[in-house]
Amino acid sequence: MGEPVWEFEVDLKALRKQRGMTQEQVALAAGITQPHYSLIERGLISPTMRTVQKLADALEVDFRELLPGL
Repeated sequence: MGEPVWEFEVDLKALRKQRGMTQEQVALAAGITQPHYSLIERGLISPTMRTVQKLADALEVDFRELLPGL
C-alpha cells in the first residue's frame, strides 16, 4: 500500500516567492523534479506526507505550516 496523500491547501507559490526561490531551487532542495514540483504547486497532484516534509525542509518552514488544519 502506498503512502497517504493529503489535500494540499497552502499557497505554495506565494510561500516560494516569499522565500525568493525558483521552482527549480525548491525542487532541487526537496529532491524532486521541477515538473513534479510544478504539478504540486498548481494543485494538479497532491503530495505524499514524505514529499510535504521535504518541501517544508526546502522552504525552511515547519511541516505543519504546509498542512493547516492537520
